Amino acid sequence: MKAEPKTLVQLLSTMNRNETIVVCCFANIAVAGHSGPDQKAQQQAMIRELLPKGAADRIDAFVREKQLQGSPTVFFRGQLLELIRWAARYGDRSGADPQFSGDAANREKFAKAALICSDLWGERIYAKRLRATGDPTQDRQRALGAFRKGVEESGQAINPAQTLGRGWLLFMEHMPRRYPQFAAVFEKATGLTVRQYLLLTAALAGHASASGQLSPIISETRMAAATAYKELAPRYLKLESQTADELAMSLWDAPFATNAYRSLRERPLIRGVDDRMVISDPIFFSERVSIGPLFHVVAAVRGKKSNEVFGAFGNAFEDYAGGILDRMYPTRPGLVARLARNVKVGDLEIDAVMNDSKFVILIEMKAAWLREDVILEDAPDRLIERLRTLYGVSSDKEERPKGVAQLARLINSILADRASAAGGQFQKVEVFYPVLLVHDVNLSAPASGHFLNEEFQKLLAKPPPSVRVAPLIIMTISDLEHLESSVGKFTLRKLLADYDSSSGDRMQSLLNYIVGSEYRELMIANRSLTTAAEHLLNEASKELFPGHTDNHGTEPSASL
Repeated sequence: MKAEPKTLVQLLSTMNRNETIVVCCFANIAVAGHSGPDQKAQQQAMIRELLPKGAADRIDAFVREKQLQGSPTVFFRGQLLELIRWAARYGDRSGADPQFSGDAANREKFAKAALICSDLWGERIYAKRLRATGDPTQDRQRALGAFRKGVEESGQAINPAQTLGRGWLLFMEHMPRRYPQFAAVFEKATGLTVRQYLLLTAALAGHASASGQLSPIISETRMAAATAYKELAPRYLKLESQTADELAMSLWDAPFATNAYRSLRERPLIRGVDDRMVISDPIFFSERVSIGPLFHVVAAVRGKKSNEVFGAFGNAFEDYAGGILDRMYPTRPGLVARLARNVKVGDLEIDAVMNDSKFVILIEMKAAWLREDVILEDAPDRLIERLRTLYGVSSDKEERPKGVAQLARLINSILADRASAAGGQFQKVEVFYPVLLVHDVNLSAPASGHFLNEEFQKLLAKPPPSVRVAPLIIMTISDLEHLESSVGKFTLRKLLADYDSSSGDRMQSLLNYIVGSEYRELMIANRSLTTAAEHLLNEASKELFPGHTDNHGTEPSASL
């Protein structure tokens, strides 16, 4: 069997499209949904449930024979999304067949199709982008897009409490203050209030978990019958779903390199040919809470007003991230404040400063989105230019300097006149830790931090001998959320100093450093976001299922 498109198309022509997509989504939730630390158990469960009889024993024997460490990854997110994409176009359009995955022949075909899609995914993502040329700078730049996509499409969803809590705070608290007409525009565009949209999404969140307590399969009829939102639930499902035919058109009629899985991001539920509807991807679904309302409004306003909405979201993001920092380092009467927000340095301003006399953390915040069409081009030129436009100095003179450029300018200004800069508060500083706090969690991919640090270094003036400016640190909003309730066990400065010592070239992300170090055992769940998520889930339970005796969490949706 050759791992090529022709072979895959032939296989899929004999496989029920509806059921192949359902099985892919089921597997994707299992291996890419949040499940805590035991990913090995999820892999083993899918091997038993989806592969031909005896496959698990053969895999175990192979591992023992080759003396491999750990279990091999048979199923992963990028592979399963790839199979959904190909099945949508080339699968057999027969009626529903819920017994499909119980048939031995179908399991054999599914296994072969999944293996082919693993190879096709690897070729699409990596191709020749990781081949060494002898020029380290060129090699790293060519690998930027591949590393980013590889991390993005093989990752696992974060704890839903983070995304539920983040979405609730962003769109019920911060965004209305920054864009007062947001709620009205959203309701006009969707027929739902922002609150109703978030409640309905939260009610389905359990179906995107790898815990296995709730199936990713949803019945539209039963959901409408079970909830108090008799008319709103179908409206929501129509808004967030698409058929396999619609999916095939969106993924194949336009160049895939231009839009990638944009249509699944926008409508992550796939309607079957019967009453079944399935959540295609746990990460895309979680994004419906954390950024979904934003893009519904952007799509409604379009044109120049969309930039106004994005700008307001950027400010709301700064408010949200600033709120986390405030909770981490609250100001107490009679004590010197460790954290200052929106600090003026001449005609410049920094979003947050943590001043420990000799050691200072400078934080600049940015919420931006990288265009899909520049990520996986053979030459990295447009990707590099886009990164500079979003986070540095663009070649377009109409674009203002951002991100790393702002940090470099600020530090240069401080070092030029330490005695008077910001009232002289930096006079005794020996080490500056510049931090770019970003909304884009995929900037934690290898090489991204290295590239942005190189851009930062180009703009940074040489500091005096008595002062050290650490290389740029990229911190994602997810990183900050993880740290909020954990800093009682260590200080943020100590973490950044240890990371700085461990990864001076910034090829390793802060997240990967934490996961591979002793800090991993010190991380605890974010209490503030957990509280916000519990509030959202309780509100969803009470409002959508008012007759339920145990109004807690998403348990009522188990009957959907």
